[in-house]
Amino acid sequence: MPAESRITLRAMNTDITAILRWPDDRTPDTPAYHSLVSRWFRDVEARFSRFLPGSELCALNRTAGSWQFVSPMMEEVLSLALECSRQTGGAFHPGLLRQLQREGYRRSFEHAYTFRPAEASGQAGIKPDMGSHAAAVAQAVPFELDGRMGAVRLAPSSELDLGGIVKGWAADRLAGWLRRRHGFPSGIVNAGGDLSVWQEDKDAPSSTIAIEDPWDTVRDAARLSLKHGAAATSSTLKRRWGEDGSGLHHLIDPLTGRSAASGVVQATVAGAEAAECEAWSKTFCICGLEEGASRMKLGAPGCEAAVITDKRRLILIPSRNPGRFVWEPGTLTIQEATI
Repeated sequence: MPAESRITLRAMNTDITAILRWPDDRTPDTPAYHSLVSRWFRDVEARFSRFLPGSELCALNRTAGSWQFVSPMMEEVLSLALECSRQTGGAFHPGLLRQLQREGYRRSFEHAYTFRPAEASGQAGIKPDMGSHAAAVAQAVPFELDGRMGAVRLAPSSELDLGGIVKGWAADRLAGWLRRRHGFPSGIVNAGGDLSVWQEDKDAPSSTIAIEDPWDTVRDAARLSLKHGAAATSSTLKRRWGEDGSGLHHLIDPLTGRSAASGVVQATVAGAEAAECEAWSKTFCICGLEEGASRMKLGAPGCEAAVITDKRRLILIPSRNPGRFVWEPGTLTIQEATI
């Protein structure tokens, strides 16, 4: 049995876990890798947080309308955001910071007891009369990116929130680095439920990922087993606020600029990359079961999803390559989609 290091820390307002299985010819050095993992996630937070005034993201948001040079990391995440927006038909939208703030989410979530929606006379931002798929995609591009120059220009009055993919991207990047540069044959990097898994030994057992029951968080609604790949979960029940049952949460519908109300309360997506899975799990929560499934089959046919509805049904959306991911029931019975 190979030696294993388990690293836990708090960063990016979430719990981070890395499980690293050491090669037989190396002596475990958990403290050194705890420091490495911690530095990586704290650097990502310092660069991409919308709550730190000195972050690169906040600096970029203050320059809407003009071209700005950005770091290679920022350019990479912005390029990924554009690709996720295109794949999801505009459901994933990186330019909804003002709408999110208007719903009350202006400070980090430990201050949720202070969140109050802003009083507004009308719907600012994206209007709900966009009818076509093409219009949705076009509306979901709040910035221009010049890859040759490493520069970006935000649309006037636009502000970005990259929290929708940056945890998954950070998990992907760190997992790849630990595997390729540091020689770990297997491991897991989990950033608040957005995780990357790798296992080079074909005969080794799969990793089992617990999928939390959104109504009973100490129990598992289901379990996912995979050897190599990624998964991410989004929920409308977890980051929620308001005392009047108004249903305010952090997943904003681009067509209304308000907290999504789609009938989906939680979605777990499995695929190749955690950032992609993160974008698709949010797409289900925003668009609903049928529309989310339709878009995923078109934009990411290799992904699978376990979608929990407000009727307490767990629906499995299979990929075009069944068998790569194994789902097992927990508190909820798994029903395969017929859509």
